[in-house]
Amino acid sequence: MKTFLTKLNFFNFSQFILLLICLTSAWGAIVYKIYKLNWLGIVISLILVIFSLFILPYFGIKFNASDDIKNPKPSFFSIWTFGYLLLLTICFGYLFFGRTSQSIITPWQSISSLFFPFYLFTTFYLILLIIKDKANIYFLVFHFLLSFSVIWLVYKIGYGYDFFVHQATLDRIEKNGEILPKPFYYLGQYSLLIITHKLTGVPLVWLNRLLVPVLAALYLPSFIYRSIEQENKNKLLLILFLLILPFSFLTFSTPQNFSYLLLLLAILYSLKTKTAGEYFFVGMLALTALSIHPIAGLPAIFFVAVFLLFKNNKIKFKKLWLSILFLLNTLSLPVAFYFVSGSKLTFNNFNFKNLFDFLPKFNLPNQENIILNFIYFFSSNQGLFMILFIIGCFLIYHKYKEECKNYWPYILMAISLFASYLLAKIVSFDYLIDYERQDFTDRIMLEAILFLFPLFLVLINFFLQRISVQEKIIKYSLLVFISSLITTSLYLSYPRVDKYFNSRGLSTGIYDIEAVDWINNNAKNNYIVLANQQVSAAALYEFGFSEYYNDIFYYPVPTGGPLYKYYLDMVYKTPSKDIFDQAFALTGVNEGYFVLNRYWWAFPKILEEAKYRADSWQAFGNGQVYVFKYTR
Repeated sequence: MKTFLTKLNFFNFSQFILLLICLTSAWGAIVYKIYKLNWLGIVISLILVIFSLFILPYFGIKFNASDDIKNPKPSFFSIWTFGYLLLLTICFGYLFFGRTSQSIITPWQSISSLFFPFYLFTTFYLILLIIKDKANIYFLVFHFLLSFSVIWLVYKIGYGYDFFVHQATLDRIEKNGEILPKPFYYLGQYSLLIITHKLTGVPLVWLNRLLVPVLAALYLPSFIYRSIEQENKNKLLLILFLLILPFSFLTFSTPQNFSYLLLLLAILYSLKTKTAGEYFFVGMLALTALSIHPIAGLPAIFFVAVFLLFKNNKIKFKKLWLSILFLLNTLSLPVAFYFVSGSKLTFNNFNFKNLFDFLPKFNLPNQENIILNFIYFFSSNQGLFMILFIIGCFLIYHKYKEECKNYWPYILMAISLFASYLLAKIVSFDYLIDYERQDFTDRIMLEAILFLFPLFLVLINFFLQRISVQEKIIKYSLLVFISSLITTSLYLSYPRVDKYFNSRGLSTGIYDIEAVDWINNNAKNNYIVLANQQVSAAALYEFGFSEYYNDIFYYPVPTGGPLYKYYLDMVYKTPSKDIFDQAFALTGVNEGYFVLNRYWWAFPKILEEAKYRADSWQAFGNGQVYVFKYTR
């Protein structure tokens, strides 16, 4: 560790912190799985982390800064840089003053529309700073942080449903040292957050919110910077232009998103591995991803195996071993889905045509104003652009075959995961709620694209070289256009509702919390609640996993809990006492509540029927949420 800290700069210090994160996650996950994360478990985890740091040099693994990575000096004290920091502050100000605790579909409902022109101008201004050599890597970190920070800044209570499930799990582990049963996934993230919370006192909820957006903003620019040749004058522009690519998985924290980030960092870092320490670092990123989520972790581990095999010229039968790894990686995720589901998977009737329903069709939106038409031309043809982008990558690879000869491990992994995607298409996820079924196969496709990231860098660099030799009027027009594309990507990377698209899922709001608090205080006996997932999220937010009856959580769990079926019967059929009687028989309680939100599509009809049949009812937020009581 002393050797590592001899040359302290932005690059090797940040890598050292990331190494600590990986070691803490990995050792913490092992200790938690075997024992628990009380103070003793945390101390054991930290001892193992410190022991690892001291013992690694004895195995020839050192972490000196690479000679070709120079730390760009900050230059914040000029009128140019002050202008950028002012614009950046205004953009963050719009996000901060858009904070809300109301139920919203999209953060753009709460943020001033002036945010977008300011973001566009801030992006273009940063491009000018880079061209004039007035910016450095720190400016890109700030810009990436701005781009990834909309959700954690705007949603006061929290975003989505998974966030509340993981937060309730973290709270239980923090209190009791464990939560049962212990799966083989998520543990790396849980252990990292629990240990960090115990050592620093930073609230778990904030660590959980900031984890992915902050780490992505800190490490993606620096890792991409490290992976590009030092003499390339377009390095900073290349990094900034990558924000054109969709980045929604980097905007909020879940174990799945954290594992994606670690996988991407492993891919980027591996582009310039020379020493044993750097190879070890790539392996630690992959191992940590595996400790967090198998969907990213398994490909990460196979990638390390493929990468090491490719780099070692002394191994016999290399092509045979690569073929075996290719096959195992292709099969690993569909097999993992089978076991994670508890062997509940079935298989769709094979239809060769359906395997390729991912192929996009060209679309030309022309029904709204020029801005929305432009945004949704970009959005609705995103799949087509991605395919053209990939084709461009392979054309560039063919053109610069000698320079790209080391990219075969990434190409092999991308092809393998694409084959895995096609294989997963014949699997039926009927045990999941409708809107989650497609998500599983989409995750594999995203990982296949992540492995093409090195080729994306080459392609974007090729375009930058062509732009740089254009006349000023053409060059700056193209730069304004690219700033518009980055702003468009920002808009599309978050939930949205407009005349072309409706994300539909509303956030948990303050009236949902008031409703679950009232139910908890009003109930005279053990009770169950039939409600949508955001109200269930409010209960998790307030009370965690507090009550189970006959091993059934007392609020509906939309990913498979039996009470959710009864809730759907209440809102899609008739909100009757007979449905509650079935739920009472299942759970063994005699008191229940039905929660109805005003935004539900058949609200007026359901409201009147529920008022007529319920024992009593209560309204919250001037009628935004209604609670109906039923007893047996």
